[in-house]
Amino acid sequence: MHLIGIAGILSIGRDDTLSHVLWTFFGNTIDLFFVISGFLLFLPVIRRGRLKDGTLAFYFRRALRIQPEYWLTLVVLVLMIALIPVTFQPEMPTVGQFLIHVFDLQNAVRMVDPDFLVGFWIDGALWMIPVLVGLYLVFPPFSRLMLKSPYLALVLALAVTVGWKYGVHHMPGALDWLAGGGATHEQLMIIATEQSPSFAWSFATGMFAAILYQRARVNPGTRWQTTGLPVAFGLALVGWVVAGIIFSDAAVNTTTGFDGSGLGRIAILPNLVGTACRAVFVLCVALGPALLQRLFDNRLAATGATLSYGLYLIHLPVAFYIGQLLDISSTGTFTSLLVWTAAVVPLSLAWAWVSNRFVGKPAIAWGEKRLKDQSN
Repeated sequence: MHLIGIAGILSIGRDDTLSHVLWTFFGNTIDLFFVISGFLLFLPVIRRGRLKDGTLAFYFRRALRIQPEYWLTLVVLVLMIALIPVTFQPEMPTVGQFLIHVFDLQNAVRMVDPDFLVGFWIDGALWMIPVLVGLYLVFPPFSRLMLKSPYLALVLALAVTVGWKYGVHHMPGALDWLAGGGATHEQLMIIATEQSPSFAWSFATGMFAAILYQRARVNPGTRWQTTGLPVAFGLALVGWVVAGIIFSDAAVNTTTGFDGSGLGRIAILPNLVGTACRAVFVLCVALGPALLQRLFDNRLAATGATLSYGLYLIHLPVAFYIGQLLDISSTGTFTSLLVWTAAVVPLSLAWAWVSNRFVGKPAIAWGEKRLKDQSN
């Protein structure tokens, strides 16, 4: 979606059928990521009946999975800004701005300073890191509640997301007070929506789907699996499309080219429905026939999963500099998209491999060794 926007296929003032189709099906896939994260993190907890090695070990493992490659990216961003001369030259970040990112505080700072530049202007995708960290922080106690009372946990997550978004919509004075009157209400709503509470429902639906998955694996062939799942799959696809259409109606109103997804995420009910549909989709794929699973479970997908984090962290700054250095145009055509893809993706994947191979994997291996030594 980022490359589609960079290539000009999605652009300011473009309100055509293609734009709506793209926003409908792919505009809120970040939400699907949080659903899948909840599913995959909670599944081993269900099987053990507890967190492996306890809460502190969970935090330790998550930190080593997320932070080293992220910190390396921050250093690379500073080096890019310092060493690569381009026409649209970003400002060198201050020590304070750098440390705010190091400690995953960029989203919180934006609540009080809406002009704060996430990713030093060239890597806005880094807004997602604090959201992840926030969800990981509450995962241990919330997972215990989900194990004990799944429906209560689901309702609690729903209340958190609805309550937060409702406050975003109906308490403009509070947002304006926090920001010191320095931004429009729409901008403040987008900033407030891109915080961890907005995705509590996404995370929880993924966790609840993991419970249903495990129950189905333990007791296969029940009626709700053989009859209910195909019906649920069809209804989920319809719900995804309907919610996506509403999302697209908001997203095409972007005025900056960067806030389309944020505009779509502001809505409450359509996004709640869309999230539930994505959780059903994940469950249906996990329990579906082998042919369906092979679309997502294959060597290419496994390699993509391994490199996806590093790719996500670096792709926007690579596009920023490659576009200027090679003078790539954004004509809004399929050819332009191919050119941008060929210029950005291979280099980003190469960096993702280096980052994972020499930073990500060693950090995780070191952490597991340390946990093992402590347990011994």
